[in-house]
Amino acid sequence: MRDCKKNIFWLALNSRIFALTLSSLSNVVVPDHDPVVFKTPQLNETKSVLDHLIEFLFQGLTRWDAQYFLHISQHGYSYENTLAFFPLYPLLIKLFASILYFILSSFISFYSSIVVSAFLINLVFFIKSSVILYDITLLIFKNKEIAYKTAVFYCLNPATIFFTAFYSESCFTYFTFFGMLLLFKKRALISASICFGLSCATRSNGILNIGFLLHFTLQKYFLSRFLKCIVTLPFLFIISMLPFMAFQVFAFYTYCYANQGIFPDHVKQYGLSKGFLFPGETFPVWCNFSLPLSYSYIQDHYWNVGFLKYYQLKQIPNFLLAFPIIIFILSKSFIILKENKSLLITLGFTNKLKIRFLQCNSDPVALVFVIHIFFLTLFCTLCIHVQVTTRMLASASPVLYWLLALSYSSKKPDTSLIVLFENYVEQYWLKIKKGTKEHKPTILREIFLLSEEPSNLESYLIRTYIVLFVILGNIVFSNYYPWT
Repeated sequence: MRDCKKNIFWLALNSRIFALTLSSLSNVVVPDHDPVVFKTPQLNETKSVLDHLIEFLFQGLTRWDAQYFLHISQHGYSYENTLAFFPLYPLLIKLFASILYFILSSFISFYSSIVVSAFLINLVFFIKSSVILYDITLLIFKNKEIAYKTAVFYCLNPATIFFTAFYSESCFTYFTFFGMLLLFKKRALISASICFGLSCATRSNGILNIGFLLHFTLQKYFLSRFLKCIVTLPFLFIISMLPFMAFQVFAFYTYCYANQGIFPDHVKQYGLSKGFLFPGETFPVWCNFSLPLSYSYIQDHYWNVGFLKYYQLKQIPNFLLAFPIIIFILSKSFIILKENKSLLITLGFTNKLKIRFLQCNSDPVALVFVIHIFFLTLFCTLCIHVQVTTRMLASASPVLYWLLALSYSSKKPDTSLIVLFENYVEQYWLKIKKGTKEHKPTILREIFLLSEEPSNLESYLIRTYIVLFVILGNIVFSNYYPWT
């Protein structure tokens, strides 16, 4: 098991290095698109050599919504539309950037320290969540091979660029997966609630994680300790929801009272040129709502998010981008739910030891995960910008990776170009170092997607989809072209 986790660690690290390298090179080689989107205003400062190096390495990761997170990290919630982005990830960036800038202020600008911190935080969260995913999968399926394949698919997931770019996906996934592990393996209700609360402070869909707490608590206590269940559930809900509600209270206090913020001139000028609403100047419409929550109003007002609002002819390309993952998850989930319809009726509140999960057996709790992602997929398809579906589903649940791991099969022996290349390298080293220990194959051998030939059409399609989205997505995103 330790060897598996070690391999996963190195695979996760190498996958991020690959993503960063591809992003940096494509950002230099491919001309940038120049969309009319939000870009955090910057001072015209003299850049050091290190600043230029940091810009070369990481500029491709600062595209699209990453600009909002970088802006909040530097200037806080200076414009109303920034309230659509939850605070935990930018707060962590600002914390580590302040420490980094304190140490390196003679060599880099504060913005560069923000950029480096954003990358390092995502790197740590991504690596840790890949190992946690292995542990969750091992708990559910009791099979090391499935657990390992699941982690590999996570490291090479179709939304992988968003786990490297300065988005909150890696942070959200870490707290979501860690909360699941604490809940279902260690039965640590309060610790799991705290993790789910932190996921709520990272992304709005973290609220759905409360469903796991509800199911686990009802299953564990409802019949045997009814009174404890009644007392425990509200307490756990409060812990999980507190960060979300605290952010909404902060937004209300900041924008619905005459508390004018003090911002740098370049931030003020940019906001005025774009017609953005500043804190404490003109009270937003949502301040007068009976339940003054900023999030739903801002999503509707600035991004036109709502039921079927995205169903327009001009959005067909975005639906095509999301089509593979939507069809894959809905069809596979339907098969699993149909195979376990008797357990579905009881919502899993039985003493059944195993369920059918495609061609394997799994812990019955897996059904809760499937129901969660099934309805989340339907919600994404009907209610949000559909191209976001890929990264939302890839960061919200282990189920996508379980389905990929169980649906993909490959031929043995290995005959791919990767394996032939490694065999050549191995023989070369053996000739040079006669009598020494046999040369160990590189981490590439561990990536069965590259080192093994798919054994059927579905596996070919999966590999093509993964490779295409990993490479093309990285290049397209890094040059400001629309992606998922």
